Amino acid sequence: MMKKSIALTMIFVLLFSLIGSMEGYAQQNKVVISAPDGASIVIDYINEARADGSIGLFSRDFGESTAPFGLEDQLLELIVANGTIVDIVEEDANGSYIPPNGYVISAMGSARSELEAFTIGQSLVLTGYEPVYYPEQYFTIQNVTIPITAVNPAVRTAAAVALFNNQFPWKETGTNPYGIELTVIDGLITRFDDYNPSQPQGNNSPIPSNGVVLSIHIDSPYLQAVRTAAREAMESQSVVDIVLDNVPMYGAGRIATDAVNPTKHEDNPSGWDYANNAPYPGFRGADQLIVYTSAYGQPATGTNPYGYEIAVDHTGRIMSAGGNNSVIPDNGFVLSGHGVKADFLQRLGKIGGYAHWDGELGSVTVQYKPDAFVAREQHRVHAAEQALETANQQFRDMDKAAVREKISEAEQKISVAASLMEAKQFRAGMVLLREAEAASQIAYYRTFESRRVEDRAAWIRPVEKSRAEIEKVLDDLLSVNINKLYVEIDYDGHFIFPSSNGLVTLNPAFNGLDVLGTYVEEGKKRNIEIHAWGKTLFVRPPQHMALPREQEATDDSSYAETWDMYKNGWLMANKQGKHLFRDSAYVHFYFLSPSHPEAMSWLAGVYREIAEKYDVDGIQVDYVRYPSEDPYYPGQDPGYESISRDLFKQQTGKDPLVLAADDPLYKKWNEFRVNLINQVLYNIADAVKEGNADLEFSAAVWPNYPRAKSELYQDAINWIERSCLDNIGIMTYNPGTELPVKDTIDALKFAKGKAAVMTGLAAYIGSSKEMLVEQIDAVREAADADGFVHPANGVAIFEYETLFKIGYDEALREGVFKDAAVTIGREPDKAVKLIYSEIIRKIDSLYVPGQGMRVKDAEKYKKELNKMMQNVDKNWNKGKKKSKLDKLLKEIDKFKKDLNKDKHLHELVKARISTDLIQAHDIITLAMSKS
Repeated sequence: MMKKSIALTMIFVLLFSLIGSMEGYAQQNKVVISAPDGASIVIDYINEARADGSIGLFSRDFGESTAPFGLEDQLLELIVANGTIVDIVEEDANGSYIPPNGYVISAMGSARSELEAFTIGQSLVLTGYEPVYYPEQYFTIQNVTIPITAVNPAVRTAAAVALFNNQFPWKETGTNPYGIELTVIDGLITRFDDYNPSQPQGNNSPIPSNGVVLSIHIDSPYLQAVRTAAREAMESQSVVDIVLDNVPMYGAGRIATDAVNPTKHEDNPSGWDYANNAPYPGFRGADQLIVYTSAYGQPATGTNPYGYEIAVDHTGRIMSAGGNNSVIPDNGFVLSGHGVKADFLQRLGKIGGYAHWDGELGSVTVQYKPDAFVAREQHRVHAAEQALETANQQFRDMDKAAVREKISEAEQKISVAASLMEAKQFRAGMVLLREAEAASQIAYYRTFESRRVEDRAAWIRPVEKSRAEIEKVLDDLLSVNINKLYVEIDYDGHFIFPSSNGLVTLNPAFNGLDVLGTYVEEGKKRNIEIHAWGKTLFVRPPQHMALPREQEATDDSSYAETWDMYKNGWLMANKQGKHLFRDSAYVHFYFLSPSHPEAMSWLAGVYREIAEKYDVDGIQVDYVRYPSEDPYYPGQDPGYESISRDLFKQQTGKDPLVLAADDPLYKKWNEFRVNLINQVLYNIADAVKEGNADLEFSAAVWPNYPRAKSELYQDAINWIERSCLDNIGIMTYNPGTELPVKDTIDALKFAKGKAAVMTGLAAYIGSSKEMLVEQIDAVREAADADGFVHPANGVAIFEYETLFKIGYDEALREGVFKDAAVTIGREPDKAVKLIYSEIIRKIDSLYVPGQGMRVKDAEKYKKELNKMMQNVDKNWNKGKKKSKLDKLLKEIDKFKKDLNKDKHLHELVKARISTDLIQAHDIITLAMSKS
């Protein structure tokens, strides 16, 4: 099987390399174009000068267009992309565009009639000749063309061919050793970093300011071809050609549909979630394409965020693309794809293009022309205009002039680009359209509010080896007004600080630098809170003694001689007695046993040491749980190390190893494990507060609390009820806004008044920049169907590196984090006063000018708010007595009642002021709970 795969790969590479004259090819080989209806034509020549009475084929090897049409020529040309006729050209002074993903069929003179029966949208089959189809992005080396799969990616994924240039925010590629990298300057390879399986330690190449790095993962089918060609090119000083703007101006494709308007099991069995005995949202299953029409019976598709949809109007024109749970157009339809079929829609379903659904054949044809690129940007401008109008109607705090400035910029660029596209100056037109896209995106970001009181956090795994590098990280965060940083203290079996714990040492890669201490010092200079973030029960052996991944997975017993945690019997085990756990990403990990008294004492001591030794603002614990049961690796049921089994046997008289799932004692076994994890948390919380009672103590937790308790034995609700946490970080790493809002509401319902709720969002999952901004905005105004309305106390983004590498920083800087914000916990009295002063500012700048509040009422409300600010100063520092702070809460309650009774006040203004007051109420309540 491996030989066959290699052979196919080399054939594909060779096809790419066969670029040259095709003179006489059609005469020597019968080349035929056929249509499904049986019509066919014979090609007389390929990539040669047109001849009267003949039919020719032009591929991209001929150039980007056919020869200009003469005034006397009787020409007819079919543009074919992805095997489908996408345009028919009869007159064009510039010649017909030849798509890189297709070809042009040209008939001249008397042969013209042979093409007249063909129509746009018709599928064609070409036999006798295989044109070279060029990717959108590629490089050519020694006549071998290699597709580029990503430019400046945050992570080089498996099988990827990536390009890194000076637009990448880091100086090196950041890649691991499992690949090869070519540094190219002025077309020449100046550095070749090959992969050495016996000593994998390369890659992470420096990125030249005047060149690029081409990075090929070892799983790429092009690896060997690139390796061979690179060596030859270096010897011969051959040029490497790099093309990044080969966007096809036409595209088309046909794909089968799986169901139409499914509402019950028999409509689409593959849309049923058998594990939960319920349909998947919208009855859309894995790798399916569903058609939803007006007959569906619902206004929208009801699908979840894990897909891609296009909405099509009654003329077949694509009116929107992207997202899920789309509104179904009147007399139109929605195509909803998941997996590979979502990829199909995303590739071809462009706004302004067309989609034709053939119910009898059970398929859809999707296609686009150059005007779709203009239509897409016009749609983006329209979306920004709508967002501005909506934000204005909702009394959102934004700079309207700054939004309009960017909208105007985008409109001007689109106007010029449309003329260029019409003149078939596609490259120049696309440059302007990309600039218009950037302007429209900024306009959209600017329609979101930037709050002045809010926890804004990021997580980071520090790899910085100098103070200057740490300063850069913190300056990056400061540039987007992030005010809180969770710094990972333990990874690769080492700490980032010199510890007296006697077991885990400072990572030697830091050359003696106390990374945690330096972060604390530099964070204070920038007013960024630094919180030590530990993975708690999750452990790894020190990197220098770590076994190769494959060996570790089969036999890790040699650790008994080298790794103290293994040797001391501190590690958790599964039913088979194995200590190693793993997930579907082939990540191998170990867990400390929560039953082992020495291990748990050591662990609490580490956190106590940080609390006593470092002026951190807080400590966050993660992985206070058992390993998850991964579906790819069943049988990892954890917690069966001998010390846990003996302890349970002492309590119940039975070894848990022999318990079946239906045994009455098995429930006790689960409760036993929950209680062990609870005790871990209690002990660490006590240790932290003993070390420094003023520190914020928080935990990162799974947001599905019933499942977390039953599957991971993590009971975060118990931790809140026991007043162990000051802040709970919910890891709601999902696309869309629905789940983050739900998870936020669920946490607030049990944590409100007891602990702050920080909603954790993920940059690494690849959501659009718009989506991350929308998620932040949504959890700020979280509400459910039962009328529970409550904003999250802050947001945290996982993680720093992806945040900046993918470019989310611009979206935050222009909108939701545009203004600096104070955290809610460091100086809560100042935070409350700032909320009141912000309400006063918005009364003057938004609510009264927008006619949401009468002038005479505004004066009354501002007077009351100023009085409330004075009372904060009077009452806050009176020993922080609850009775004093309670007065402030009563003032907020009274103010809200006055708002609700005001018949002249706009309802949206009431809602916005109420949301601000809820936040102030939270801060005071949390301060009371601490006191």
